[in-house]
Amino acid sequence: MKRCAKCLQELPLSSFQRKNDRHRPHSTHQSACKDCRRRPGARVRHKDMATRFWSLVTKDPEGCWLWHGTFFKNSYGRFHFHGQYHRAHRLSYEWHVGPIPDGLFVLHHCDTPACVRPDHLFLGSSADNSRDACIKGRRARKLTADQVQDIRQQHAMGKNFTALAHTYNVSVPTIWTIVKRTTWTHIE
Repeated sequence: MKRCAKCLQELPLSSFQRKNDRHRPHSTHQSACKDCRRRPGARVRHKDMATRFWSLVTKDPEGCWLWHGTFFKNSYGRFHFHGQYHRAHRLSYEWHVGPIPDGLFVLHHCDTPACVRPDHLFLGSSADNSRDACIKGRRARKLTADQVQDIRQQHAMGKNFTALAHTYNVSVPTIWTIVKRTTWTHIE
């Protein structure tokens, strides 16, 4: 018996093509079964994909279900599915909850990028994602609500964006979005 590197099924050696490689005598069979090699890029049944997916997850009954496969650079799980890579937590959400509407993100209640537990995941907009990151301390706010009010007042009195950016040690676009009320909309 041997495990196929693509579909991860335990199959008899007869399901694997023999190698003709004299430089590697210890490796006598291909790593992928004949079916996977015969159909490069062919879809494997959803059940097989789900089995492969969950074989890469450790389920803690009390906490997170941690992904142990490969990862994107930003620490989110990466799963190869239908010819492309997908974020593991998004696949878990889609399989358990349903489709993700365009423009929405799948966020974590637990703040663990490797977690794929469906009840730890929820949908949110880009603004929700940024707010969640600030609340959980992953993205520090440089300005306070009082400073935002001061910026708007000083701009109304004629101070320009560049001078305000220099005063508060932030970028000119940050000042612009504050003054135009595209950010910090909850502050008067």
